[in-house]
Formats: sequence, C-alpha cells, structure tokens
Amino acid sequence: MIFRKPDFLLLFIILVAIVLRFYGFPNIPFMYDEVSAWARTGFGSFHELMERGVKGDGHPAGIQVFLYYWRMVAGDSEAAFKFPFLVMGVLSVWMVFRIGKFWFTNTVGYLTAAFMATLQYTVMYSQIARPYVSGLFFSLMMVWCWTNYFFNPAENRKRSQLVGFTIFAVLCCYDHYFSMLFAGMVGITGLFFLNRQNWKGYLLSGIIVALLFLPHLSITIFQFGIGGVGG
Repeated sequence: MIFRKPDFLLLFIILVAIVLRFYGFPNIPFMYDEVSAWARTGFGSFHELMERGVKGDGHPAGIQVFLYYWRMVAGDSEAAFKFPFLVMGVLSVWMVFRIGKFWFTNTVGYLTAAFMATLQYTVMYSQIARPYVSGLFFSLMMVWCWTNYFFNPAENRKRSQLVGFTIFAVLCCYDHYFSMLFAGMVGITGLFFLNRQNWKGYLLSGIIVALLFLPHLSITIFQFGIGGVGG
C-alpha cells in the first residue's frame, strides 16, 4: 500500500483557518441579521415558514429552511446556528486550494487558500449564519464537479461528477440569488465545451436544475416585486 506524504503546508493553512474562524466559539454573538433569521425559525408549520419567514426576507428559502430544521436537531443557541457555517468556511479553504492547484499550480493553490483562510472578509462571513459562506462553499463544490466533468482526464466517474454539479448548482440557486447567478454563468460557460459524448448529459443537467427550482419561482417573483432595503 502506498501512503501519500502529508501536505503539511496545506494542513497549516487549514489549521490557521480553523483557529481564526472558531476563535471565541461557542460565545460568538449573533448580529442583527442572524437574530432576524433566528426569530423566523419558530413557526409551527412549513407553510407558515414560507409565508412569514421566507417571502419577506428577500433571499431564497434554502438557508432559512435549513435553519428551521437544524434548530430542531441542534437547538437555538448562537453556537448551534453558527457551527455549520464555520465548517463550510473551513471547507471552502480546502476547496479553493484544490481548484487553484488543478487550474494552475500548487503555488496558486497555496496562495489562494492562504488568502481565503486569513482575510477578514472570509473569516467574518464564516462566523455569520446567513447565506453567504454557504453560497461560497456550494459555488466552489459546483465548480470542482464542473471542472472534473469537463477537464479531468483522470476522473473516470464522469456521471457522478455531473450529478454533483447538478446538486450543488441547485443548492446555489436555493442559497442566494447571487450564487444562483454564478451557477447560471458557470452553466452557460460549459456550453462552449460540449462535444458528442457529453452534450446530452450536460443539457439534461441544466434542465433538471431549472425544474428543481420551479417550486420556488413564485416566491422569487414575489421577492423581486417588493425590492430590497429602501425599495
């Protein structure tokens, strides 16, 4: 059996990311938006959650629905709400390394991961239980599956990569409208790399993403109609 030598530099970067994100845990306080999301998880039914907890928020339903059920499992403390987002913030560092390494070089992967691990912007949003770092993580996972599907000749599970791309594209759409826009941009970009072997599966994937978002369409239309803050 061949054992790979541990990548100590990457492990160090990820350790720094963990320390910075979990500093103060479990006593990291809620910010106002998180208090709002917390207050909108106490409804007695899923229908009430949609009508009173999601429609007026201006974001897709994904994260609010997740928090609604996560509260039943993990409780409603600040630590319980923040924990999944802290984990996704750390995993995003790992994923951006893998993408940077594959697209360019090891050095690019390390530098990108180091910036992702230490920038105040990414650290702060990893500590906030809102659809921001989750959108980053879903987007990176989507891009990784997309990359393997089109450009990794060593990947012999192309179908599973396409399934992964489809799942994470749907999660992007239900997470935030900006991550949905990014998923659309990635999906359209893939059209330029179609060939006789992959065009049917890829187009079917796009159709599935659109169909899975259809149940949310009426909420999206309503939210776009009311506008944003000050609208």
